Amino acid sequence: MNMQILSRQSLSAGSGTASPVSTGSLQFVGISKLWLCFVILVMPFSLLYGASPSDSSAKALSDLQLASQVESIYKGRAQNNTHELTDDGLTPLDRQYSGTSLMKIVDQRWDNFSEDIQKRLVHYIDEPVTTGPGAPDSQEVFETEHFKVFFQTSGESAVPERDDNNNNVPDYAENVASYLETSWEIEVDKFGFRAPPRVNGEKIRCHLKKLNHNGLTHAKTNVAAWMEIHSDIGAYTKGILGEDKAESITVDPEGMEAGLLKACCAHEFLHCCQASYDWNEANWWCEATAEWAGNAVFPESKFYTNNVSPRFDNPHVSLFSKEGWYEYAASIWAMFLYENYGGHETIRSIWEGCTGDTTVNEATTQVLGDLKEPFIFFACYNYIREYADGARYPEIKEISLKDAGEVSSVGLNAPQYFGSNYITVSPAESGITTIEVELSNENDEADVRLITIDGSNWNILPHKLSFGKLVVDLGDSRPEKVVTVICSFTESGELGYTFRAR
Repeated sequence: MNMQILSRQSLSAGSGTASPVSTGSLQFVGISKLWLCFVILVMPFSLLYGASPSDSSAKALSDLQLASQVESIYKGRAQNNTHELTDDGLTPLDRQYSGTSLMKIVDQRWDNFSEDIQKRLVHYIDEPVTTGPGAPDSQEVFETEHFKVFFQTSGESAVPERDDNNNNVPDYAENVASYLETSWEIEVDKFGFRAPPRVNGEKIRCHLKKLNHNGLTHAKTNVAAWMEIHSDIGAYTKGILGEDKAESITVDPEGMEAGLLKACCAHEFLHCCQASYDWNEANWWCEATAEWAGNAVFPESKFYTNNVSPRFDNPHVSLFSKEGWYEYAASIWAMFLYENYGGHETIRSIWEGCTGDTTVNEATTQVLGDLKEPFIFFACYNYIREYADGARYPEIKEISLKDAGEVSSVGLNAPQYFGSNYITVSPAESGITTIEVELSNENDEADVRLITIDGSNWNILPHKLSFGKLVVDLGDSRPEKVVTVICSFTESGELGYTFRAR
């Protein structure tokens, strides 16, 4: 898909969005005001479903640290072996990874664990016992067409006892089953994702348990997956954030608990579907698309918008980052593709390419063509927040020059591979007439776009770097703001450049 995008003007006022204007196969949707009010609670990332470490991080995580973090999912913040430092000087609790990714690492390392580590972890990697010796005394099961939801009515993992329809099944368990069925209906039947691997057509199992996460998924490629979802997600969230803040994390008309459960069920179910493609695919893509699914299935929740801040606070970080919590913020990339590059078919097609040794980057290139071009416009969109939910996103971090001058990438958080910097000037006030960007190393690869902004109108100028340099004469125009978006495609290290405004 080759895009040519020059401008978008005459945005509608007052309604939030204007009718889409199609340029090629990429759509622009106007927003009534460029600077939208952003009022949102940034949720502690320990509440998320489970971000994933990079390969290097996973190797740096010792077996003791790994065991400690897995135990912390089920037992609270682990007390033993928490002060052994990783290579970057952080303790395991500082680098708290979560369920789904931790279980991947455990599976990959299992045969090399000591007997002691295996004894500590075996209870958590095996699916919970549901019948006979070892099964909880109060455990029951609620079945639907595709799912078995196991729940307890007493003990620490008891679900809320509310039963408004008086059918002797707690509403909480019924709601989880209903949300999972809706997730199947949308993700498999409507969107066409492969159904999760199953053995002899068995139903997919979901266990409601007390956790220190919203949920996690256990799977392997082409092996039946099973889920764990918090048995009282509302109380858990209120306990961490406080009741007032907890109520703000979704906008679901049915309330905070419903909004969280919906997003969690759709998120974890797409993880189950991912096991039908490649369970070991890059975790940033696994988490980005699972977050996207939470909103695509239940757009009334909008829980994912709590988790996008890292991408806006640190746009220099690579889209492909496997560190910290950037995988969740990568949902913005999935949203961008969904809204502008073919909807769910594009995301599904990329997943269909993610089999065997084919990486997500290779699969994306097969679907979209050159990955750099859509990323450039993705970076521009992130500045103007040109998304359906853009009003709930924070403003992106920028470098602002009030007058003519020069900025060097040295000492800045310069962009990593598929990361961006944003430098803004105000020609109408400063009299700046020329923008120049020059790369420090002729072997570096990057590209630049300029966005001009006047009130609620914006234009993306067609200029590109040529031989490592860009010079744009603004002529007689004096826009209120010019945003220079610098995108790095240099694989090794941060991009070096000099920006000049004259």
